[in-house]
Amino acid sequence: MESSKEMSAAAPVPVASVTPVAPAYERIELVIDGQNFYYLQKQGLEWFIDPSRLLDYIDEEIGKCENMTYYHRTVGDGQNAEENYLRALVHMGFHVDINPDRTYFNQHGKGGSLTAKICTDIGFRHNNYDHLVIVSGDGDLLHAIMKLHAMNKRYTVLSTKKFISHEMLAFLGNNFIDFEEIRADVEKKPN
Repeated sequence: MESSKEMSAAAPVPVASVTPVAPAYERIELVIDGQNFYYLQKQGLEWFIDPSRLLDYIDEEIGKCENMTYYHRTVGDGQNAEENYLRALVHMGFHVDINPDRTYFNQHGKGGSLTAKICTDIGFRHNNYDHLVIVSGDGDLLHAIMKLHAMNKRYTVLSTKKFISHEMLAFLGNNFIDFEEIRADVEKKPN
């Protein structure tokens, strides 16, 4: 069993008080982890987010996104509703990055390759943005976010407290926006 000293050394340090200041003009990139986005709505929120309204909210509250990527994991042969949703995202200006469903097993159980791809892309594109907006609560993204912080990059994570890792939430501080708090701005309206 680890001592409390060893356990506390591994815990990320909250950064709310040392967030880099926004310049007058920021290049903003939006990254949506499609699988996490779907399940945080279905299981965490139990209501759905309208991607168009989400973009409007980000434009008004954070700034205009120059690049937007929606990472999508295929689960089989695309169904009409799924294909229509992805087409709508492209129409809104998203680059839709479609990935096959690859699963691997490690010492912690089941994992997937989509988060690794998101982290890799975030790192390779770091010179293309000043502020990264991430829609995901996946704790596997924490290391990439910590690296952005070390590079003095601004970042904002949108998720829900019901569907985000405790370590990520502790690290993010004021860089976290809970969908529950902005529901009136982003919820999908009934047809």
